[in-house]
Formats: sequence, structure tokens, C-alpha cells
Amino acid sequence: MKSATEIKKQSIEAEDNDTSYNPLSISNLISDKYVSKILMSTYRKPKSVQLISATYGIPIAVCYRKVRQLEKLGFLRCVGDKLNGNAKRVKLYQSQIVNAHFFMEKGQFRARVQLASGIIDDFGGSWSLMDENNQ
Repeated sequence: MKSATEIKKQSIEAEDNDTSYNPLSISNLISDKYVSKILMSTYRKPKSVQLISATYGIPIAVCYRKVRQLEKLGFLRCVGDKLNGNAKRVKLYQSQIVNAHFFMEKGQFRARVQLASGIIDDFGGSWSLMDENNQ
């Protein structure tokens, strides 16, 4: 029988490897309490993972995992680095989301995210309620 720690670790690994994003998963991701803090805190000014973690009370491992996930999607970008108080280099991250919209269109739930680069990621079309019921 697997321990709770092993189950949680498998869940985290599956989340990190998940590349099948649909409107619902994007909506859930952006509305996640930690992700929303990361995105809002880095909107105007780049910040390090350590600063975000300390300022908003996000566990450091969770913060790194969420940053990695957001970076994979292009929602967060490393824009530089700096020396911290211990003379170690830390990466600085900045939100790339200009706006995000979640809506119903012709009976389908959709997510549209506009990035600072001008790219608009449109998630939707292939997801349906049947996908959720089969899991």
C-alpha cells in the first residue's frame, strides 16, 4: 500500500508532465491560490521564487513547481537574474499574461489568454463534459 507522501509525489509528477491543457484546467490553474499570487506579484516587477515564497507564504517547493508549470505554458518568463544577500544568483520571473478570459461560446467552454508577446493562446473546442465524466 502506498503512503500519502508517495501518492502526493505521483500526483505532483503527473501534474508536471501534463501537457494536455483544456479550458477547465487552464481556468483551475490560473485561479489556484498560489498561481494567482505568483502571477499578480510578478505583473509589474520581476521577482525571484524565494521572494515570492517568503512574501506570500507559499511553500518553496510548491512555488518552484508552480513557476515551472507557468513557465512551460509561457505564462511566466525568466527575464534576468541578480545576486541575492548570500551572493548567489537567483532568477527573476515576470508574468506574461496581459489578460485571460474564460467564457462559453456556442455551447463550449473556452479559455483565451493573451500574452505580453502579443500571442493569444486559445484553449477550447476539443474539451467536453463527456471528457470529465469518463475520468
